[in-house]
Amino acid sequence: MIGAPDHYCYPGTRVLKNKANIQSESELDEAMNDYASIAWAILRASPPTRDLDFEYLADAHHYMFGRLFTWAGHLRNVNLSPAGIDGDYCPHGEVEERLEVLFGRLAEEDYLQGADDWDFCQRVAHYWGRLTDIHPFRDGNTRSQGLWVSALATQAGHELNWALIDPVVLRTARMSARQGYEAGLSDYLRERLLPPGANMAAPDFKGPASLSADKPGDV
Repeated sequence: MIGAPDHYCYPGTRVLKNKANIQSESELDEAMNDYASIAWAILRASPPTRDLDFEYLADAHHYMFGRLFTWAGHLRNVNLSPAGIDGDYCPHGEVEERLEVLFGRLAEEDYLQGADDWDFCQRVAHYWGRLTDIHPFRDGNTRSQGLWVSALATQAGHELNWALIDPVVLRTARMSARQGYEAGLSDYLRERLLPPGANMAAPDFKGPASLSADKPGDV
């Protein structure tokens, strides 16, 4: 849900202003899925050697959605709340400070390198819950955060089997982690780690149960 007025949208609609001038919410979401799928394939083909800090997440978001939105990769400046969930996301005026704290602590943990399966999933659940609440971008958070978590796992010596991740269950687990109940997300991710050497399947951004299935409302 969004506060009014929302300058990101065309007047009187929930459709985000976009460079392609798409006026249909469903068509815009389909376009976002298309760009996210292409970006995921390209970025995953060359795993990052840089720190997986907020700059990486912002760059990934811009790479995914920069062809559609002028604000891709930039922090939101409106307040938002998740669809169907009580409680607002982090106020937009606190987003930058909270990101600095989160990624500062993650850097202190060396981006979870060397963590075993159990510890890795526990810490990812903690950071993903906090990042879900911060909700840095106006839209496209779930898709860009999924890529970030995937890269984080790869760098730490783990791989997630995205083919076995149900986006509805994942969203429920993330929303619970956002409120401090992190065990469900940790267990869910740990049960979907691939054995060493296995090939990772990319999430299906275009299918009926894609990572963008948070609609209606903001992701």
